[in-house]
Amino acid sequence: MLTQITKEILAQIPKNLCLNEEDLVTLKASKPFVVERLDSITKNFYDTLFNFDKTRDVFYENERAISEKSFKHWADETLARDIDEEYWKWQTYVGLIHIKRGIKNNVFITMLNYISEMLMEEVVLNVPKEQAVPILKAWLKLTAIVASLITEGYRLFYHKAVENVTGINQTLLDNTVRVEIDNLVAENQQYRL
Repeated sequence: MLTQITKEILAQIPKNLCLNEEDLVTLKASKPFVVERLDSITKNFYDTLFNFDKTRDVFYENERAISEKSFKHWADETLARDIDEEYWKWQTYVGLIHIKRGIKNNVFITMLNYISEMLMEEVVLNVPKEQAVPILKAWLKLTAIVASLITEGYRLFYHKAVENVTGINQTLLDNTVRVEIDNLVAENQQYRL
C-alpha cells in the first residue's frame, strides 16, 4: 500500500515541478554546506518545537536527543542517497509516523518551511548568487514534494484507517465530506473567491 499511495501522490505533481537531474546533482553538491550548518538548524528547529506547548506534548520525556539524531539522519540521507522511489516511499512513511505521534499537518508544514527558511538565509548570506539560485530551487522542490507525500499520505492513511474500522469506503467518505464542505461554503458566502 505504501508504494501505491506514493506513486499516486507523485503522479499528481506536475513534472516540471519535480526534481530533475540538475536539481539532484545540486542537492548532493550542497551537502557539505548543509552539514556544516546542520547542528544550528537542528537546534533552532527543536528549540521551537520544545518551546511550543502544542508540540512539546507529543514528545516523550528525554526524547529530544533521539529526535535530533533522527532529524540529522533524515537530512544526511536526503543529501547523500539517491532520491528515487525508495526515498519517496520513505517520505510517505514519515506521514504514518506523524499520524502515530499526533503531529498535525499544519505543524509539520510550518516546521518544514522553517527548515527551508533557515537554510535559505544561510544560502543567501554565504553563497554567490549564481550558485545560490540552483540550491534554493532544488531545496524548495524537494521540500514541496516531501510535504506533498507526507501530508497527502497522512490524509490517505487516515481515510484507510477509518474505512478499515467503520467499513465506510473511500467513495462514501469522500461524498460525505463533499456534502459537508458544500454546507460550510453555503454558510460562509461572505468569503467568496
